[in-house]
Amino acid sequence: MTLKEELRTAVEQGDLKQVETIVSKEKKAIRYLAGMIYGLNAEKRHFAAKGIAIAAKYHPKMVEKVVERIVWAMDSKSGTNATEVPEILKAIAKEQPKLLIPMVPEMARLAPGDSSMHKGIQETLRIVNEACPGEVNKKMGKALWERMKRCDCGK
Repeated sequence: MTLKEELRTAVEQGDLKQVETIVSKEKKAIRYLAGMIYGLNAEKRHFAAKGIAIAAKYHPKMVEKVVERIVWAMDSKSGTNATEVPEILKAIAKEQPKLLIPMVPEMARLAPGDSSMHKGIQETLRIVNEACPGEVNKKMGKALWERMKRCDCGK
């Protein structure tokens, strides 16, 4: 059985211990999990999302890259119908909220947008803010300052 098949079987069976065993050893399993969030039913997507959150304990940099990609997928400019993404972000926020800090400004920008996703994004932001309030405020302040510098606001 290939790594991808083994991982898919564990996700389909809801075997998070097996998912953790796989992702702790195989970094590339994270990409397979990310792919599963688009093609499975809601229950199995939830297990794939939990798998990504679990993987963050072992491979935080890789999960950060996946988070960047899936947050981008929520943007209407991406052309992706990523209504599942807030569910994945929420699972990661519950396990490893600090991994989402770099994407807080982008999530805040997207939160009022697509009505099918805004509730999930807002819930994710709430979880991250409760876990890391000072860091969220600092990141948002920095993002606003950078935006003001680019648009030459206030001059």
